[in-house]
Amino acid sequence: ASAAGAWWNFTPKEAFFGGDFYEAAHEKNPDVSFTLTNPPKGPEGKSGMTQQNPIIGVVVFGKHLEDEPEKLAKYLEVFDGSFDREVQDLLYYGIEGETYTYDEVNGRTWIPPYDSEEKRNEFGIGLYMLPGCFNDYKLLEKYMTQPKYIDIRNDAETKGTGKYDVLAPYFRPVYNAKSETLNKIYQNAYIDFITGERPLSEFDQFVEEWLANGGKEVLAEGEEMYKKFQ
Repeated sequence: ASAAGAWWNFTPKEAFFGGDFYEAAHEKNPDVSFTLTNPPKGPEGKSGMTQQNPIIGVVVFGKHLEDEPEKLAKYLEVFDGSFDREVQDLLYYGIEGETYTYDEVNGRTWIPPYDSEEKRNEFGIGLYMLPGCFNDYKLLEKYMTQPKYIDIRNDAETKGTGKYDVLAPYFRPVYNAKSETLNKIYQNAYIDFITGERPLSEFDQFVEEWLANGGKEVLAEGEEMYKKFQ
């Protein structure tokens, strides 16, 4: 799923930091509900989805730091500290006993006046996050999941985990030039197939349309790059 359509946007905000679609829908209709399901199976019985390649989230340093090893070492020291549990506690919650209380049954509870987002911002909680890593759901559980929502989050996670797009980190000029057109073609087709505007018997016709509008060139570029870098 894309960042905008990730599984955590369809669960309550307290289930895993997102909840954008869930919260927006419930503002209009408190009774609305979402069901997260596994992707459909193809003719060979295989099922799955793609997820963002973790390499995209790496931290890149400028070449000038080659000549400033002490500064680079400091940066690395700060980044390394961002994975420390005490640092994470401070960044997300502040000071236990002053800004929040925490236990494994009730999770995090803000101590007034820090139950106000404005007051938390004044304190400095959540205003700046040190660079992190690709989602480690277990590591983030304490900070992003209230205990009563853990089952919802765990179930949603299993349905939102898939294979990485191994070509995502590479520069692909042909794909970049044609992706906007191709994305519109497949997105419109998928919507039409799902809503019944187009019968599934036209799926092969859609594939030919995708190929004729740059898909062949994009596939050729992708295959060449895959062979080159694997």
